[in-house]
Amino acid sequence: MKVAFVSNYLQHHQIPVCEALVQRLGDGFHFIQSQKPPEEYLKNGYDLHENEPYQINSYQSEAAYQKAFDVCMESDVLIHTYFTEQVVKERLRQGKLTFRYSERILKKGLLRALDPRIVRFVYSQHTQYRDQNLHLLCASAYMAGDMKLFHAYPGKVWKWGYFPPAVPYSWEDLAAKKKKHVPRLLWTGRFLKLKHPDDALVTAARLREAGFVFTMEMVGGGPQEKLLRALCSRLRLDDIVTFPGLLSHEKVREHMEEADIFLFTSDYQEGWGAVVNEAMNSGCALVASHAAGSVPFLIQQGKNGLIYKSGDADELFRQTARLLSDSQLTQSLGRAALETATGEWSASRAAEQFLRLSEALLRGETPDIPTGPCSPAPYVGQSKIYRMCMKGTM
Repeated sequence: MKVAFVSNYLQHHQIPVCEALVQRLGDGFHFIQSQKPPEEYLKNGYDLHENEPYQINSYQSEAAYQKAFDVCMESDVLIHTYFTEQVVKERLRQGKLTFRYSERILKKGLLRALDPRIVRFVYSQHTQYRDQNLHLLCASAYMAGDMKLFHAYPGKVWKWGYFPPAVPYSWEDLAAKKKKHVPRLLWTGRFLKLKHPDDALVTAARLREAGFVFTMEMVGGGPQEKLLRALCSRLRLDDIVTFPGLLSHEKVREHMEEADIFLFTSDYQEGWGAVVNEAMNSGCALVASHAAGSVPFLIQQGKNGLIYKSGDADELFRQTARLLSDSQLTQSLGRAALETATGEWSASRAAEQFLRLSEALLRGETPDIPTGPCSPAPYVGQSKIYRMCMKGTM
């Protein structure tokens, strides 16, 4: 089988899946980078990936563009996120298996489904091909529900996501690091409104008032940093909350390794949230907002983490207090999170199940993948996903 994956540029959370596909397909896999990574992307600490052996950089020359186009057309399966639409149209005209790969369309609000510009865009990219051999890899638990509103992809939506590098930790090594100090809470990311870092600080103040002993780190930087530092002082948390600043990916992972509890407070505008994968891989017990795209896929309530309803400050406090009150539960969830990140939701498993899905579809069969990447994504509206998370039916 030949598989091509085309996107704007090769990101660190795509490389593990690409490498896993190379292990299985060898020269039968290519990644096509259609744009040079922007300077802002590089300034944020990401590497410039232009020379992976399986990579074609279509922007470098006319010859490279033509080679990329030809590889896309010759492949048995194409994963398409960002390249010329002519590739998709021509492949579908020939009946070739093609996948879109996308975060949710309506993460800025369901009312956007009424915006004529959005309607036209979704029709041109998705709905007009509803009866053709075009499928959707959902990099959000909300994407299938969004597409249902536009009558796209009937029976052709599959769970997917992002798969950052997974470190092969042993639970015993992680547990030893986490036992060296009083319970440690961690929040990390860009200090943006959509990520609600202030919710973590308010929760910390309530936990301290309730008598819990802990420390918390707020790792990151961004537009809200001054406001957050002022809020921290106003809540009198300066002695237990620290702001280490913007750190490299390696340093962030070191902080995750030592953290007991990871707070993830993003709202619906968080397309996926790769820090969830990374915190789970680091053996953290997560308390996570249900609204982010990754959470309903990755976390099973009470089994490998705790989910709270986005915006519900009381539930965020209760779930975090529950972990601080029960160290055995914290360790149990952290260990299960590690197993999820290195097992069912690893890049290796994603590559394996993607090839199983593709092989079944190429044979005209119904794939039998009940859970994890490439299992059927439920066509569920935004308002119902929290209840499904609580019932464990996502």
